[in-house]
Amino acid sequence: MFAIEKIKDLLAGARSEPVAPEGVVLPRPSGKYMRGGRGVTFAGWKPALREAQDDIGEAWDDAAARINDLLHNSGWLAGALEQCVANTVGTGLLLKALPENETFGMTPAQASDWAKTVERRFELWARSAQECDIQGLMQMRRGVQQMGP
Repeated sequence: MFAIEKIKDLLAGARSEPVAPEGVVLPRPSGKYMRGGRGVTFAGWKPALREAQDDIGEAWDDAAARINDLLHNSGWLAGALEQCVANTVGTGLLLKALPENETFGMTPAQASDWAKTVERRFELWARSAQECDIQGLMQMRRGVQQMGP
């Protein structure tokens, strides 16, 4: 409550007119700065009204050529782009299963069979966008919940 009273006191004591030094006349504020373009601020400024798609179309060829040049001539940028693509969630993920057969008490033949089975099952999951991407999984869960008992 104290803060509200303090703000009211400050607003009541605020001056509505700007204070100027002795003998200086300050211009009165007005909202006429855009009226007819006669003001000093906007007199010479006449930008064209354009669609954003027009700007993109004009810059597309140069931008695409520059990006291709950078990717072909900079290993650092090409590696960064490849890492971004690798980090993207989507279908086509591959699994290389390397089980520690000693840890699980399997012979090398059993470990190889287990790895092949796991890789096949993973491939089935990774091929389906409804299964491996987050939104697809959520949509599938909703469908199962709706169809359930």
